[in-house]
Amino acid sequence: MNLLQRRVLIVTGKGGVGKTTMSASIGMAAAQQGARCLIVETAGAQRIAPIFGMRSKGYSVLELQPNLFTLSITPREAIEDYVVQQLHFRRLYKLIFENRVMGPFINAVPGLHDAVQLGKVWDLERQTQNGRPEWDLIIVDAPATGHGLTLLDSPSAMCELTRSGPMYRAVKMVEDLVTDPEKTSLVLVTLPEPIPVSETVELIQKLPDGMRQQIAMIGLNECWDTRNANAETVQSHADPKNLPRQQAIRLWKEWKERTVLQEQAQVQLRDHISVPIAPIPFLLDRELDPQKLHRLSLSLTPFVERERPS
Repeated sequence: MNLLQRRVLIVTGKGGVGKTTMSASIGMAAAQQGARCLIVETAGAQRIAPIFGMRSKGYSVLELQPNLFTLSITPREAIEDYVVQQLHFRRLYKLIFENRVMGPFINAVPGLHDAVQLGKVWDLERQTQNGRPEWDLIIVDAPATGHGLTLLDSPSAMCELTRSGPMYRAVKMVEDLVTDPEKTSLVLVTLPEPIPVSETVELIQKLPDGMRQQIAMIGLNECWDTRNANAETVQSHADPKNLPRQQAIRLWKEWKERTVLQEQAQVQLRDHISVPIAPIPFLLDRELDPQKLHRLSLSLTPFVERERPS
């Protein structure tokens, strides 16, 4: 599947599996294809900008490199943004929503904080510039699996809660975007290890049937090189001064074990869903920078290639 056929990608997975790395890698791959790409961080996270040696602008869009941008959403700013759009008067927002009575009430509304964050994504998706969409692709770096499910379900929950009126109509439009398979897809991220893979399978099974059909790809992060090798070739290439023979054999055994786990992970995932699985290379140095991110993005280029004019 070509991810550029969608308007919004929501990236989620178990905590610590590399969701932000995946979001940034897809974004860079898309940007290098000439697509204007916006990476949206949720819940006030600000991890993307530092990868590029920059400081996040928070709720304001920041350009990271040509065609690649980011912003960070907080629920409070998203609520304020929405209310000001409706009331057209910021002081009235502060008067109503920042007093001691309404503040706790707003915080207690189930699903509101998540729904308004997706509402900002809806707003970004419909923005235009010179008569065409401002963003070719919006990537949402969603929370970890448990909270990620709550986020995805929040527009539906708010529709059930409100049932009518301006708020209902607003969240219904958000729900329509999130559940539209022609516009929005899910990208799941996991590691080639038994527990993360099992939790990914559990996530797939928990998703409603319609949303399960929206899974476009699974990113298998931290995959080791699977090119052919054996103990003899490792020994023959070992430099006795820098890599003693016994250490070379130990490294080969670790590599072999890892490649078996990777193969098992792919088999287990394919048993539960038929979507592309993208192996993302393992990096010895975990401190990401644009050069390392470029290397990771190359593995995703086949999924974001733009059609060239004939």
